[in-house]
Amino acid sequence: MIKVKFITQSHDDICDIVENILNSKIDVADWIAAHIPGISFDCMNYPYGTENCYECYFQSENDSDAAQNIYKVLKRYFAEVNDINVEIWTVDSKLDDINNVVKF
Repeated sequence: MIKVKFITQSHDDICDIVENILNSKIDVADWIAAHIPGISFDCMNYPYGTENCYECYFQSENDSDAAQNIYKVLKRYFAEVNDINVEIWTVDSKLDDINNVVKF
């Protein structure tokens, strides 16, 4: 499974910020799933009970390749954005982090 984590130090809703950057009117996880072949949305989480961190999880046949594809797509949108950090992880069935694929 793959985890994509968005974090901001802003007190604004991270999903609203990300959707504006993606120029999307659909949910962040749905946008990612629509742009990456071979993945499907599994679940989401606001891990700290706040709106400044959002995690979305995806299923894939090959997590390593799918995580790299997610990185390539998201990097185009977030490479120059200073107030949002993006992390992509592979995780186990308990959603525990296994391997950090990339942070930017």
